[in-house]
Amino acid sequence: MEQIRQWRALRHVAVLMLVSFGILSFAPRVDAAYVSNYDMLSSTIENKDADMDAIQQSLENKMVVERLEALGYSKEEISDRLAMLTPEERHDLATRIDSLQSGQGAWGRQAR
Repeated sequence: MEQIRQWRALRHVAVLMLVSFGILSFAPRVDAAYVSNYDMLSSTIENKDADMDAIQQSLENKMVVERLEALGYSKEEISDRLAMLTPEERHDLATRIDSLQSGQGAWGRQAR
């Protein structure tokens, strides 16, 4: 009788272990690594420089300068507004400038 109880207890433990291993197999694998502040800052600085270069190149375009002047913006106002942008906004502006084709308006329509 004692052997039957031990067998049942062992069987319950085995089933419990199978169920727990089955549930744990669905957990996603997670990898983590140490990232130094220097690595984060250097990549941020590089992105900031690349974004500002893209914006400056577009502002050097003669058609862009003429259009901004026609809208009433001076070079000082433009540089002041660029200085107020957050890094996220600056990156968004730089990526949008790269994606716009010449002659298109803000909504992708042909400028008249």
